[in-house]
Amino acid sequence: YTELQDVQWPIPFKGYVGILSGIALDINQVVPSLKCSPDFNAYTMLFLWTLSPFASYVASLLITFAKRRGDAAGLRKELVKVTGNAIAALSLIHTLITVKIFQIFDCDEFDVGDEEGPNIVEEEDTRIIRYLSSDYSIKCDSDVHKGYKLYATFMIIIYCALLPAMMTRFKWHQHRNSASSIGFYKPSYWWFDTLDLFYRLSMTGLLLAFEKNSEKRMVACSLMSIVFMSFVFYFRPFSNESHNMVLATSQTVVSITIACGYVVTIGDIKGREVGWLLLAINI
Repeated sequence: YTELQDVQWPIPFKGYVGILSGIALDINQVVPSLKCSPDFNAYTMLFLWTLSPFASYVASLLITFAKRRGDAAGLRKELVKVTGNAIAALSLIHTLITVKIFQIFDCDEFDVGDEEGPNIVEEEDTRIIRYLSSDYSIKCDSDVHKGYKLYATFMIIIYCALLPAMMTRFKWHQHRNSASSIGFYKPSYWWFDTLDLFYRLSMTGLLLAFEKNSEKRMVACSLMSIVFMSFVFYFRPFSNESHNMVLATSQTVVSITIACGYVVTIGDIKGREVGWLLLAINI
């Protein structure tokens, strides 16, 4: 999707990509006036995305404590319910959060020739300057940015290791104490939420951090989407067969969309046909 944003689409498809940005909760797309604010940049977005889930969870806990004061049994039950709802909500936006975190490490390089100045580094007889890919007002080699990279590293540990481990333990606890299905999944697939979370994480944020070449990123995305699609078609983890059909169909659409992105980015096909195909299959 991020590769498709840079394509010079006809006007209708540009609007469609803009709609997708809004669906993906792109704050700059939802509130365009923020782009004019000198104090609102990628750093602000990083804090907003990483701290808001914790603030919402703490607020929910405080409301629960206030409502169930003096009722220990009811309080324990409500805390489990609040935590379950928080995990469900986090799984929906986890990918968006991790993308914002990993974007702090994704920089574009520019050759500045013989120029001298702050934040210009020399590599193999070439002077370059790096800007953050998501926000060209930020220089990647500044001391301020190095501090934010440390913060982002800390958040990677939380969102990519600690929180998924807690989510898996919570699901395992539910599975062990209940013979019925967990959520909408078959009992034997209680762990599928965690697998899906890491799949989405691998398709987005991890690729930004570990692979700078866009062509290799597209190839890796294509392979992972096909493997996950095959898994969904074969194992069908949902208890309800209609849910399995929705998941399988959606994953097929994802695989086709990524394949089209690869063709558009790497190949010579940039016409309306690909745009209409993407528009049709997503609708």
